[in-house]
Amino acid sequence: MVIEHLPDPAKFLHCCHELLLPDGIVMISTPDIDSKPARDGGADWWLINRPDAPVGHRYWFNTNSMTYLADGAGLKPARIRNRGSLFPYLPTWLHKTVQTLLGNDSRSGRLIRWYPVRILWALIIDGWLSEFLNRGEYIYAFLIKTGTER
Repeated sequence: MVIEHLPDPAKFLHCCHELLLPDGIVMISTPDIDSKPARDGGADWWLINRPDAPVGHRYWFNTNSMTYLADGAGLKPARIRNRGSLFPYLPTWLHKTVQTLLGNDSRSGRLIRWYPVRILWALIIDGWLSEFLNRGEYIYAFLIKTGTER
């Protein structure tokens, strides 16, 4: 969650390439501008319009631009997946069912009234299942420096 704030993300990945040993991996996470929450929210998406953030996002990435950036730095994507909140990707009828069954936290307004259930949801639904389905507002890119010399 840094690369989108940097003045020169390409230079940063070039530096990563220089520091890595062959077969070394750098992991990059960044918001996905092509995610459903980004498309639905437009300019009001909370990851775009953050008046409380002291340093805003300078760049926006999607899977294609992350792959292109990695390639330009001599890194090969070993794995690029989306992960994050799966709720926006659910059909409307399932939204209503989940909200009816699990409620909202009255203090924070967050989905799921009970904290232990919210933790399980985060681990299983927003963690494992969102990555398995490749859905979520964040890109997780594992970039490898290929080569044989050590």
